[in-house]
Amino acid sequence: MRKMHKRGLAIGALAAGMMLVAIPGAMAQAAQSPEGFGVEATGLFNVDPTPLATAANPSPASVASAGITGFFTVNAISAQVSGNTTTASIAGVTALGGSPISVSAGAISSSCSVSSSGAFTESSSIGNLTVPGLTIPANPAPNTTLTIPLVGSVTLNEQGAGPTGGSATVTAVHFHYLTGEDVYIASSTCGPYIAAAAMASGAGLAVGLGGIGVLGVTGVAVTWRRRRQQSASA
Repeated sequence: MRKMHKRGLAIGALAAGMMLVAIPGAMAQAAQSPEGFGVEATGLFNVDPTPLATAANPSPASVASAGITGFFTVNAISAQVSGNTTTASIAGVTALGGSPISVSAGAISSSCSVSSSGAFTESSSIGNLTVPGLTIPANPAPNTTLTIPLVGSVTLNEQGAGPTGGSATVTAVHFHYLTGEDVYIASSTCGPYIAAAAMASGAGLAVGLGGIGVLGVTGVAVTWRRRRQQSASA
């Protein structure tokens, strides 16, 4: 590091350096974003997570419908990230004539919350889901998987670890087809827990930066006064 000859500037630089170390730490924590979406499809066909809610875009506009032509349609889709809670929902789902099975459902939703202790609260609500040949439980236990003969499987209230450490994901309905297609309906990921950082933004940051400025200016003024006195005595 470049040597600072003025004691006042050295003090100011040291304090500023300490602040710069603290801010990236808070920003790194916030970057570990949760996410939620109403529908996603991967495999032979593709539907990007719709709508995608994240910490940066916590409440995207609801989408009227999404799906794959001739395969399925999901209606009135929404997702939201609110602090340490993520929610996702749809108003209904219908598989069209070209689908391997004729699926229908009412409102489907999921919710995932994480506490300061790292404990998760995950839940799913599945309304009137109908899959030919299957009996769908009213309140499925976590990770209830049912086989759809000659088609694939469906997992209800799917719960597991999220994409990053300290996160979890709950998906209300997950269809897996033998063709390799996966359809995820109402998926919520929460965590890691994010606590408010008083000095990372807003008034706290303003006060902190103001303190640095006062400290640096005071140090420079003291040094300048001493040099004036030394010059006068000489």
